[in-house]
Amino acid sequence: MDKEYFFFNCKLEGRQLCFGDTGLLSAREVVRAICDADFPKCSLLLNDPKDKTEYFHEYVKKPHKGLYLIKAKKSDAPLALDILIDTRLFPNFILVEKQNDNLAACKELAGAIERSINHAADKYGWHVRLIENELNVIKEVDLFRSAMNYIEEVPDFRSYILFEEHAEEIMDMLHLKIDNKVQAPTIMCVLKAAIDCGLISKPSYRVFIMEFGKENIVSYSTYKRYTKEHDNSILEDNVYKNYLNHFLMCKDKWMNEIS
Repeated sequence: MDKEYFFFNCKLEGRQLCFGDTGLLSAREVVRAICDADFPKCSLLLNDPKDKTEYFHEYVKKPHKGLYLIKAKKSDAPLALDILIDTRLFPNFILVEKQNDNLAACKELAGAIERSINHAADKYGWHVRLIENELNVIKEVDLFRSAMNYIEEVPDFRSYILFEEHAEEIMDMLHLKIDNKVQAPTIMCVLKAAIDCGLISKPSYRVFIMEFGKENIVSYSTYKRYTKEHDNSILEDNVYKNYLNHFLMCKDKWMNEIS
């Protein structure tokens, strides 16, 4: 494990229920339910209405059997930090990446995670507190190692393709349309069109960079802006529309072959 992390136990405490409260979950289920509801829209975590500070987060990879890995940052922070949420153990544990030159920002992000999970858990009848702990208290060593493997493994871009039988064709088509582009808006029009028409699911920024190597052209903030679910600034762009129509024609062709 190359990176260092703050380790937190996620402690749940029951609250006094009000008349009419519904949809209650057990303590073992609630954090996983929140994360499942958050993926892939990123609408719950780091989204506490009481907290006026603006944070951003995205899933680094697809959730896997109760493991969730996100990158998160304060709007004015230069770098995003890894956050792992492991809901397989009870109490659940959360790792927040440690940057020794900016420990205050790391703790601030952990506090934002605590507040947002607490806000989302309230409707299920729970209060949430993150209790800082030491990594050496982990008793389920094998589960902890599997969590570390999950963090370190970078998924292949191909795993986001939704038409597996045409994976090679889709990869070649995306590379043909992206590799020689040198402007971020055009690159993102290609990717956004492929996502919107259902050729691929949304890959994380890290996965995109690992495949296409455009980190000097497409910044994290630009990627985040263009790949959000509703981006009215791009939907009327003629370049985006042309790519979208082309991808839809390919998709229709493949669907007709299946039928």
